[in-house]
Amino acid sequence: MPSMYVNVPKLAEPTRDQLVEKLYEGATTVLKVPAIYTFVNEYDTVYKNGKPWEAPNMTVINLEAGPMPVEKIETIGAALADAVKSVLGEEQGTTMVYHANGLDHIAINGKLIKK
Repeated sequence: MPSMYVNVPKLAEPTRDQLVEKLYEGATTVLKVPAIYTFVNEYDTVYKNGKPWEAPNMTVINLEAGPMPVEKIETIGAALADAVKSVLGEEQGTTMVYHANGLDHIAINGKLIKK
């Protein structure tokens, strides 16, 4: 199942919950799967150019899933960027890194999706 790892500064629980819900909705514009897991990594301090960043305005998302055409990856990237802006504000940037894993490299419950 696809997994998203979302890297953000500390967020209030309602904000974090809303962000994850919107990211899920954005991912499902392309991903048609039974489940998408989201792991939120929150940080006390974010650094930019080696210095503490007082007002971080960049969310970084690593998305792990199977192979997909670049057009669909761009569609997901745009949907996730819109989701982040809808919750954290228009000034918030988003970097998404898509990790396309071959189906012969993904095992769910110990079984490869494709041998």
